[in-house]
Amino acid sequence: MPMTGTSVSINMVMGGAITNNVSNYFYLSGVCGFIDELDGKCYWVDDLEPVITAEGEHLRVDEGAPTEAEDISDWKLGSMRSRSVTEGEVDDMRGYIINKYIKPSELKFENNIPEPTPSHPNHVIVDVYSAGLNYFDFLQLQGKYQTQPPFPWVPGCEFGGKIAKNSPIPKGCPLRAGDSVFGAAQGACGEQLVCDWHVLQKIPAGMTFDQAASLTVTWPTSYEALVGRANVQPGEWVLVHAAAGGVGLLAVQIAKVLGAKVIGTAGSADKLEVAKKYGGADYTVDYSKDGWQKEVMKITGGHGVDVVYDPVGMVQKSLKVIAWDGRIVVIGFAAGAIEKIPMNLVLLKNISLVGLHWGAYYSKLVLESRIRPQPLMAFLNLTEHEPEHPAKVWSELLALYADGKIKPIIYTEVYKHDALAKGLKDLVERKTWGKAVMRVRDSDEGKVSAKL
Repeated sequence: MPMTGTSVSINMVMGGAITNNVSNYFYLSGVCGFIDELDGKCYWVDDLEPVITAEGEHLRVDEGAPTEAEDISDWKLGSMRSRSVTEGEVDDMRGYIINKYIKPSELKFENNIPEPTPSHPNHVIVDVYSAGLNYFDFLQLQGKYQTQPPFPWVPGCEFGGKIAKNSPIPKGCPLRAGDSVFGAAQGACGEQLVCDWHVLQKIPAGMTFDQAASLTVTWPTSYEALVGRANVQPGEWVLVHAAAGGVGLLAVQIAKVLGAKVIGTAGSADKLEVAKKYGGADYTVDYSKDGWQKEVMKITGGHGVDVVYDPVGMVQKSLKVIAWDGRIVVIGFAAGAIEKIPMNLVLLKNISLVGLHWGAYYSKLVLESRIRPQPLMAFLNLTEHEPEHPAKVWSELLALYADGKIKPIIYTEVYKHDALAKGLKDLVERKTWGKAVMRVRDSDEGKVSAKL
């Protein structure tokens, strides 16, 4: 059953008829639904272009938008955001279905989980060819991530694939069946997923599905961190922590494009070599060794680094190498702990601590509908922050790719579809470098080496 809200009293304009008898609302797949007391039917509102009166009372369904659903008992919540179906109504697909929180080692590959079906006017169906693996996938399986889908759900977020032949094409959507796309939406570890078409980008010419599945989280995060937040300038020193990881390797590449001198850190000789060979780092330092800060200061001739890119949680340790008027960009906490920073050092060194929440740039409806039901305010305030900004960032990133200045770097072992548990285990144990990717469907386009 959908999640219901508290009793409300509003007027709704439904296909020209007004109802004053709305008592309960609920949220399903990014759609705001209402139950009419008199007829007992469920209605929903086109959440992208609602018309609100000056009094804030009326919600109007746009012409052509669905205005009536079947009895709400026919619906279920889940990452697929689909209407429950009877046997034979849809085909089965291969993948993983999560009905309770589990350890990654308990994952079971299934040959017959339900295919998702669109439940919103903006939904398209994507045939998934490759899925990117992330640390948050590991956390989400155990119920430890900050956003948890309601059961049942299919794991995975990043993907590369094609618009399915049986996909609807929403009004205003430029995509067509067969178009190769990449993006982020819950359910990437199944053979198909349903998502809002606004989260998709076309795969550039020459890029494989495996490579495309590695982009959505890593690329804009690293670009915005160094360009938008740190404002890296030519000739500056940039220290990239975890420089052999997915975001780290792209950060090294971006910093080099910006004309910076780059020091990459990692915890092993092999990964330091990856940072140099694939990322192009000028220098590398093993941050697992005591005194690594002295080596950084020596490399920079005592100046220190102007910018620290930190996806690990090494702000405090990096304070020893930050230069006057430097910037530390906080990307994440892969080490697991949230740091407590001695702010007197921030003051004394005249530095800036800058955070980056890339997901907050997206439309709230697009972002939230991937995972969970929405609060009512999502329909009254349709965007989070600077919703036009992601398109600008992606345009600049793909231009850099087209010019050969940046490239996706994926780990040499591309995991099989039934090896998700192994892929996540290797990722968590830091055996991988670059982006770990799982092959969901075989395709000649999906075959790729890790070489630049």
